[in-house]
Amino acid sequence: MIDQNDIAPIGFFGKPHGYAGEINFSFDGFDEGEAFLQGGYPIILDMDGIWVPFFISEWRTKGSDYLLKFDDFPNIESVRILVNKEANALKKDIHTIDPEYDTEQVSVIGYALIDAATGGNIGTIMDFDDTTANLLLKIETEEGEERLIPFHEDFVVAVDEQNHRLEVDLPEGIFDL
Repeated sequence: MIDQNDIAPIGFFGKPHGYAGEINFSFDGFDEGEAFLQGGYPIILDMDGIWVPFFISEWRTKGSDYLLKFDDFPNIESVRILVNKEANALKKDIHTIDPEYDTEQVSVIGYALIDAATGGNIGTIMDFDDTTANLLLKIETEEGEERLIPFHEDFVVAVDEQNHRLEVDLPEGIFDL
């Protein structure tokens, strides 16, 4: 049985691609993603509180991201349960590929971004943008719009790993930028 201490986050799933069970996938901070895919290592997913390994049957690149296919998810209907889900890997597999990789970090990609003042859902954290002087969060709102929000660790009120929520206290007027 896989234990929470045996795994570390490596990325997250995006939206399904086509109807044959492919899904968009992004590695989050794990630079050896292609080596991971080539090595045939399983992706570990939280399925109703149980850590379950899933083996990738096919993969291909799509820009800087990937399209993955699993035998366990043969069509668009079945693969939808993976949308915005965090993907994990066994720490031993990660260290086989990259012994220096920090497996103790917490990835918030795919987490709901919650306004601490109102309790409202701002959107889903899709990625980070560190190409500017300030770190930006790429957020997809419930209306499907993409927004960039300036981000700093001082804004974080709480990280709820169990429920995949990041509660923040953002400066007034930040959405007007």
